[in-house]
Amino acid sequence: MRKFQLFFSLVLLLAAAFCPPSYSSPIHRLEECSNIEMQPDKSIKGSFTNFLESDSNRLQIKSLIGNTSSINQSITTDTLSAFGLLTPANNSTLNIPLSGTGTIGINWGSSVSVSGNPVTYEWMVAPAGGNFNSPLITLPSNNSGTDTALSLTFAQLNSLMNATGALPGQTYSAIWTVKATSGTLSRFSSNIFNVNIFRINDTLTVFSLIAPANNASLNLTGSATQTVQFNWGRTRLPNTLPVTYTWLIIANNGSFANPITSILADNNGRDSVLTLTYGQITNLLSTNGITPGSVFQAKWTIRASAGTAARFASATYNLALSYNNVTATAERELDSQLLLYPNPSAPGQTQLRLQLEQAADLEIQLTDLQGRILHRLQEQGISSSTLSLPTVGLLPGCYLVIIRSDSGRIVKKLQIR
Repeated sequence: MRKFQLFFSLVLLLAAAFCPPSYSSPIHRLEECSNIEMQPDKSIKGSFTNFLESDSNRLQIKSLIGNTSSINQSITTDTLSAFGLLTPANNSTLNIPLSGTGTIGINWGSSVSVSGNPVTYEWMVAPAGGNFNSPLITLPSNNSGTDTALSLTFAQLNSLMNATGALPGQTYSAIWTVKATSGTLSRFSSNIFNVNIFRINDTLTVFSLIAPANNASLNLTGSATQTVQFNWGRTRLPNTLPVTYTWLIIANNGSFANPITSILADNNGRDSVLTLTYGQITNLLSTNGITPGSVFQAKWTIRASAGTAARFASATYNLALSYNNVTATAERELDSQLLLYPNPSAPGQTQLRLQLEQAADLEIQLTDLQGRILHRLQEQGISSSTLSLPTVGLLPGCYLVIIRSDSGRIVKKLQIR
C-alpha cells in the first residue's frame, strides 16, 4: 500500500510539474495534459498537447523520476512534426488578370502526427505587417484539407483583392502561412512567406459597331470582285497587349457561340475593318442554302481578344443579304468551257480541264464552305489545258473551286470522299 501511495504521489508531482498554469514559454508550454497514469510496466504515460521533446523537458522528467530502477523513465507524447512553406517562394509576385480561368499553386511540406492520426491543413493570408489572429482568408487545402497543396483560381484571388480594396493595376502586399491540425493538436509552418499580388488590368474597353448600319440591306449585284467593308470602333487595354478582332455572322435565330463563319479582320485581325468581296459573301450564302434572289436575314458582330481577355461589341447588327439570280452570257460561256472531274474524287486526284475559245488569265481558288482560301493558282494566257488541283491532304467533305477571269466568275462544288 505504501509503495502504491508513493507511485500515486509521483504521478501527481509529474502532473503539477508539466501543467503549471503560469508556464508561458512558447517552446515548452504544456497547454493541456490528461490521463496521466502508472502503467503495469511501471512506465508513466499521459497525453500532452503541444509537448516538445526538448532536452529541458527530458531533464525535468529525469529529475522528477530520478534514477529509481523500479520506474521506467518514459512518457508517451503526441506531437506534430515541423514543416515548411515551399511555393510561391518568399517575396514572390503573383500576376493575377481580372479575366481568365487560370490557377495559382500553393505548396508546402507535410507535418506528421507522432500517434499516426490524420493531419489536415489550412492556408492563411494576412496583410503585410499583420498577424494570423484575424486572417483575411482561411481556406482548406486540396482534397478536403488533406493535401499539402492548394489550387487557387484567378477568381478567388480577385475576390480576395476586392475585399482588400486593391484596384486593378495595383499591388497588394501580404503574408501567408499554413496551419496543420490533427485532433486537438495544431501547428503553424516553421516559416512565413511574403507575397505581392499584382492585379493585371486586362479588361477590354467597350466598343461599338459602325457600318453597315443596323438593319441595312446588301444586294450583291455586280462583279464578284466588288467589295463591302464592315467597320467598328476600337477597344483598348490598359497594358500593351495587342488586340485581335474577329467578324462573326449568324442567322437571325442563331447563336454567336456557333456562328456560320468567323473571319479575322484586315491586317491579320489587327484592323477595325473587314473587307469582303461580293464573291466571298455569295459563296457563304450559297453554301448555306441561300438561293439566288432570296433574302438571308442575318446578324453580325465583332469579338475582340487580347491575351486571356475577350469582349464582344456592345451590340449586334441586323443585316439583310441577297444576291442576283442572273448569270451573264460571258460567265455562261466560261462555265461551258470548264470541266471538274472526277467529282466526287479522292484527295490528290481532282483535275480541271480547260477548253477556252480564247487565251485568258485565270485565278483559281480552292476554298472550304466558310470561305477560307486553302489554295490559290494563277494561270496566265491559258487556253486549253488540264490542271491538277492541290487536294492532297483534304479531309472528306464539300469544297468550292472558284475560277475568275475577265469574263466573270464561276463557282463549282467539289466533293472529296
